[in-house]
Amino acid sequence: MWPQWNPALLEPDRQALLEARRAMRIPATVNYVLENVSWDDGVPQEISNGYCVYVFELVEGLPEQVQEKYLALNNLGKRPRNNRVNSNCLYVGSSRGKIRSRLKEHSVGNCSDKIYALRLDKWFAGQGFRYRVHLRPFNVKSAALQIIEDAFARSLNPMFGKRGGNGN
Repeated sequence: MWPQWNPALLEPDRQALLEARRAMRIPATVNYVLENVSWDDGVPQEISNGYCVYVFELVEGLPEQVQEKYLALNNLGKRPRNNRVNSNCLYVGSSRGKIRSRLKEHSVGNCSDKIYALRLDKWFAGQGFRYRVHLRPFNVKSAALQIIEDAFARSLNPMFGKRGGNGN
């Protein structure tokens, strides 16, 4: 029933891990911070179609108040998992070539109810909260990008979101 053990089965994961390690050792030559911008024109063109990791950071407001508002949400479509931690890091995610549309889903909620997104405009705006988005591009393959995203999430301990591409 089970396949015979072959170390080559782990090779794609091993290669992705090595690629992610190499990418993380390279100092960030480019970091972008978005604040109070239109998502259509706020993302620099040079990264709009590439791979990047993004972080939503709480810069005004108390994490406890954010948790309270999030817990009170109903009928808002699919939302990221509540990790039940108070942190200035709201969310860590990654994008594989469509960062503008992904940020718009999180910030403006301009998406299907079937897409997991923060939908910040529905509950965060007008509450005395303010956030900024940090973007860091990476020139890696998809599997390595997921490893990098997970590493940032472990380090930053975000309030919301899962870890891993498979629903962890």
